[in-house]
Amino acid sequence: MAGCMAVSFDVWGTLVDLDKTLDHLSEVASRRLGLTGEEARRAVYGSHDDARRLRRLTPNLHPAELISRAKEMLAARLSTETRVVDSILFEAFTTVKPEAILYPDVEPALSELEEAGCYMGVIGNVLFWPSSYTVTVLERIGLSRYFKTLVFSDTVGYSKPDRGIFLEFAEASGFEPGRIIHVGDNTLEDVGGALSSGFIGVLINRRTRRNMYIEELKAAVINDMRELPKLYHEISRTTCT
Repeated sequence: MAGCMAVSFDVWGTLVDLDKTLDHLSEVASRRLGLTGEEARRAVYGSHDDARRLRRLTPNLHPAELISRAKEMLAARLSTETRVVDSILFEAFTTVKPEAILYPDVEPALSELEEAGCYMGVIGNVLFWPSSYTVTVLERIGLSRYFKTLVFSDTVGYSKPDRGIFLEFAEASGFEPGRIIHVGDNTLEDVGGALSSGFIGVLINRRTRRNMYIEELKAAVINDMRELPKLYHEISRTTCT
């Protein structure tokens, strides 16, 4: 059964700690613009929430345009220009410490899945920064070696939960949707989008005590990424026979 199924991952909040990354971005903005830490943090988190709301309420907005609009929102909250925001983003992503933002349960899980012959990839959305920054982070952390296919919203023109981005991954990977498990931290964007595309949806919620798989719904919840290999084998046994 090795290699009969694929697993796709969301990045931010799933593999990499988004909050710690935004905190580092806030620190860079604070130093560069002479703001207090709290002022910078309110601006960064507030504009991040605004941009996510914009993405959710305008599903036809092209992800490249979303990045531009999101940076304008951040610039407005920081009382600066978008070119300064670009510079702050660049500095933040080139100075963030990989060990500070990688969830400790991720690499053990990916290593075990790799040993099992699992095909792995990424399906990711964008907001303030283009996917090239996310790819750089994955490379610096050392995770990129696990992934054979990377599909990002700003390169394909669809944002999760749109089925388009999930089906792009299915086509690129060569796996039928029913043989792909998608793992993410967002119920709507990751699990909802996966299920509507015929994938198996797995919610990673590190704050819950529950681990469960409901075969009839093709959906699961795990509280630690190290639970994923066991779930992968369980689903493979029923799907690949």
